[in-house]
Amino acid sequence: MPSDIVLPILVSVPPPMPMPSVTLPLMDTDNGRFRHVYHHCQRVPPPALPPPVLSPDHADPSFDLPIAFLKVARLNSIRILLSVAMNQSWALCQLDVNNAFLYGDLVETVFIEQPPGYVAEGKNLVYQLKKAIYGLKQSPHAWFEKFSVIAVADGFRRCNVDHSVFYKNTSSSCVVLAVYVDDILLTDFYPRDLQENLRNEPRKDQLLEVVLDLGRLPEARFLGESGGQYLRNTEISLRELEQAQKAVGEFGGDNRAGIEGTLHRISAIRSRKGLIVGLTCRVGRAVTGHVEMVRDLLQYKESILFLGRPGVGKTTVMREIARVLADELHRRVVIVDTSNEIGGDGDVPHAAIGGARRMQVPQPSMQHRVMIEAVENHMPEVVIVDEIGTEAEALACRSIAERGVMLIGTAHGERMGNIIKNPTLSDLVGGIETVTLGDEEARARRSQKSILERKAPPTFPFLIEMRERNYWVTHRTERSVDMLLHGKKPLVEVRKRDDQFKVVIERWTTYDEDGI
Repeated sequence: MPSDIVLPILVSVPPPMPMPSVTLPLMDTDNGRFRHVYHHCQRVPPPALPPPVLSPDHADPSFDLPIAFLKVARLNSIRILLSVAMNQSWALCQLDVNNAFLYGDLVETVFIEQPPGYVAEGKNLVYQLKKAIYGLKQSPHAWFEKFSVIAVADGFRRCNVDHSVFYKNTSSSCVVLAVYVDDILLTDFYPRDLQENLRNEPRKDQLLEVVLDLGRLPEARFLGESGGQYLRNTEISLRELEQAQKAVGEFGGDNRAGIEGTLHRISAIRSRKGLIVGLTCRVGRAVTGHVEMVRDLLQYKESILFLGRPGVGKTTVMREIARVLADELHRRVVIVDTSNEIGGDGDVPHAAIGGARRMQVPQPSMQHRVMIEAVENHMPEVVIVDEIGTEAEALACRSIAERGVMLIGTAHGERMGNIIKNPTLSDLVGGIETVTLGDEEARARRSQKSILERKAPPTFPFLIEMRERNYWVTHRTERSVDMLLHGKKPLVEVRKRDDQFKVVIERWTTYDEDGI
């Protein structure tokens, strides 16, 4: 019997009290990395009453295991420290720790079941995990505890407000340490050589997506004019795509999946037989600062629709607006998260949405039903919806707006004219109908007798065209739609950032669909 096998399933045996058993996917035995991992396990007799795998912070056995209790820095702490450092001209230094979550000490007792075919006959044995490895939620906790011991031993003190921040005062200076986990590098999704290449990529912070297509070179694509770059000289194999699929798990009806605890999105391309032949790995980031472009509009409590091509940052803006409305403006916010892009994958939403609540959607075709359910059952003051794309969803938006609930939504399209001409989504801006004028009215207007007019108040009083990440055009929807239908150019606001990254608002600018 081979003695160098690590087991694919982590099994928590239920204790005597009523409690559902928990099975965690750990790793896939198809990957050759498991031999050296095995040496950190040892065979032991199974315990009579094995304890459930729980966080040390939660001694209650009824605690739900899938809840993430990772001790990593809060985004607010990072923002505050960076702001203070820039204001005070402090020296900043970033230290990258590779493989920080591998082989950390375990505080909890973790037992692993032996795989079929490798069970010694006549011996009731299991594996007891001795070191933390990828795939266990407690591995970040274990690594953090080791780091904190070293930091405290070196004279650092732990901040009482955020335990992932450490500081050390001397007679001449003060040193502040903030532990931050870059989950882009912690996904056990890419093949190992691609992980190393991404880790060493100098433009890592500008990474937009990674494309893995069968029989083609893997490509990393970056924001702006950086373009793309091949990550190696060999093509992606079917085996690598299968391993990536197993690491991600089940894809939804829209061929999308996520990585629990992160904001990343994995989208699949399938063959006619349903076989996955391509993957698009979209990097999700919790970026702050975009809300300053529209903070004044949020005070009006009126609905806002964001338009923009894919990749311009609409979902990122939704995420931050949700946090600001919930935490700073103290509104009751519910996010209808169809593909788990706003709140991240998993049952516990990402911290980037703050105190906003998140409702998941079982199937993309049910988004409009969940939107109505959110209003009827949870009394929100604000409903946030990403990617409004069907007539049913547009009608659901109108129903919600007529109940006095503020809507924040996005739709694909670069200009307001795209929505006006789209029969599926035109109701978002009031809908379009053909009106026949009398002879006198036509002469007075100097127009044809049959004209197009808006037939109802717009669902979204404000519409923002996101031309670029830092260049937005703001419409008063009712006024702009009427003027465009009459062949005139409305006046709009241009919101952009200057060379100092400050928000500049140019009011009463003449709108031109081809540019302003």
